[in-house]
Amino acid sequence: MDSLQILEVWKENICNGTAEQIRDLYDPNAVIFTEGAEDEIKGEVDLLRYLDWYVNKDPCLEFTNLEAINLEDSSIVNGLFTMNNMEGVFYKRCTFVIAKGKIITEHTSFAPQKVG
Repeated sequence: MDSLQILEVWKENICNGTAEQIRDLYDPNAVIFTEGAEDEIKGEVDLLRYLDWYVNKDPCLEFTNLEAINLEDSSIVNGLFTMNNMEGVFYKRCTFVIAKGKIITEHTSFAPQKVG
């Protein structure tokens, strides 16, 4: 799978899957940075704990923009998405680094408001 296909599976698993199915898309040493956590989420145990918490919010998302920069042995994917969960609707931006078919790094944060 290429990086965009991996993120399509990630999206489907966020909406309809389990924490374990989502975790399987990540490298065992992956790191997640998100505004919802005080520190980075790192390693399999913390990742599964975070994803368990996350899927319990009944999330689903739709990408509104995704662009991949493909390098020799990895890809960097930047994009925007709309997240719906039991707390409301959120507009977010994201960056993923994907190598050898696994997510290595994920950064998500609230999308800034347009200026001007």
